[in-house]
Amino acid sequence: MFTPISTWLLKVTISNFIIISSIDFVTFNNDLDILLNKHKKQIKMAKKKRTNADVYADVTNRMIEALELGQIPWQKPWTGGIRPMNYVSGKAYRGINLWITMAMPYESPYWLTYKQAKKLGGNVIKGEKGTKITYWNIFRKTIEDKESGEKKKKAFFFLKEFTVFNAEQVEGIDFKEPEMPEGAETFDNAEELIEQYTDAPRVKFDKNGERACYSPMFDNITMPEKELFTSTEGYYSTFFHELAHSTGHETRLNREGVANFDMFGSHKYSKEELVAEMSACFMMSICGLSVEPMDNSKAYINNWIEKLKNDPKVLFQAAKEAEKACNHMMGVEDSKQGEDEDNQKQAA
Repeated sequence: MFTPISTWLLKVTISNFIIISSIDFVTFNNDLDILLNKHKKQIKMAKKKRTNADVYADVTNRMIEALELGQIPWQKPWTGGIRPMNYVSGKAYRGINLWITMAMPYESPYWLTYKQAKKLGGNVIKGEKGTKITYWNIFRKTIEDKESGEKKKKAFFFLKEFTVFNAEQVEGIDFKEPEMPEGAETFDNAEELIEQYTDAPRVKFDKNGERACYSPMFDNITMPEKELFTSTEGYYSTFFHELAHSTGHETRLNREGVANFDMFGSHKYSKEELVAEMSACFMMSICGLSVEPMDNSKAYINNWIEKLKNDPKVLFQAAKEAEKACNHMMGVEDSKQGEDEDNQKQAA
């Protein structure tokens, strides 16, 4: 903590100023310049040192801004089955980066860095602002145990940021059109996805349509009959939401919000709801159905603004758990390789 220069100068008495010679005054000015330059350098260094918490806060603040505008980032009606990806590497974004890029108002799934655009002969359109995504940078260091003297390698993870631009923000590049899924009706695709969930719980369809819910205790889902829904999107969005909850059962992914459920409205419950909503959104996008928001009321939005402000990490955690839930439903193994990819620079 630095004492303001003005306060520091006040400590110099008037009598001291009177006896300062011209040489002393030059020395005083030089010392003051050195102090100011040192102060500026330390401020500059402090600005560069961004912690993981800073990155968590930045991403969360962007989501909060969207919520304050009445937009729910994880309920964006994104369709077509093409995940946002880096155009050069062809790698689809994972975890929180999937939701960051999905929340942006672009139709193209392609993203690239400023350098990648220049290398391909293109350029970012003047005035366009990039989107910051995150990646984990790994630093490995050999640590010696003080007691045993044994040397072990330890990995340190640093959350970093990268700026990318959507294809619609770039000129001078002839982007290849993404190959869209062909064939069956969207609801057929949805049914095929549901069939991939081989260890799914028992589903009971309620003719009275009183509620849609998942019971961890009995490991079963209750769903209103399809005919009771006003739209195909509404039916499958709700169904995927409840199926996502079921992946958290202790016999499957053993997710805290399901396996150790405490009470409605708790932190665990809120995080689990976010996991289910993100999962439903992703599953809907795969089969080509737009997402029909389950709730966009002012109370719902204000609730999430409060939750995110209290725990900036919850978005990152929920995004990771949602991806695991979707992979489980689709029968895709969440391999170590996938985790390693998460730790690399996804923008490259």
